[in-house]
Amino acid sequence: MDVGEYIKARRIAQNLTLAELSAKSGVSRGMLCDVEANKKNPTIRILAQIAHGLGCSLSDLLESEPSAVFEPLRAERQQTLVEPESGIERRMVAPALVRRGITVARYTVPVGAAIDFPPEQPGVLEHMTVTHGVLRLVSGHEEIELRRGDSVTYEADRYHSLANPGEEPTEFILVMDATQSRRAGG
Repeated sequence: MDVGEYIKARRIAQNLTLAELSAKSGVSRGMLCDVEANKKNPTIRILAQIAHGLGCSLSDLLESEPSAVFEPLRAERQQTLVEPESGIERRMVAPALVRRGITVARYTVPVGAAIDFPPEQPGVLEHMTVTHGVLRLVSGHEEIELRRGDSVTYEADRYHSLANPGEEPTEFILVMDATQSRRAGG
């Protein structure tokens, strides 16, 4: 099942109309129609907004069949999303963990690129470790700059954004833990 079909199935399972999902996600009804019909390829930001409106994570929307344990997931088979405007790339590196409430993704952020994310469900924690370059992270009213080898863990239930203010592409690993959110029924 592709992402558009999955979004539609999840919306219908929650008895949401397109208008209701639009109101919850902040994504226009027209865009939702086009995404569900696979007429438009949504950006990372749009998918994150739709996930928020559906009460799930971005990874939940993108999950395909999880890879088996101790079976290599070759780079060419990893699900990759590229934000068209910014060139930010998100690569799922551990899809077998998504059903357990854990997301592990590798991001590549071009020089000068930035992206905003809607809040995750209450109880969701995100952890970032920069492996190359510089990353500016804003979460709520807090802002930090991370360099190669630096890490940060934060509650992701508020608007957050990231940007590459450096002079070379930035790479980081994101680990999102939604296990507490799922236990609480979030």
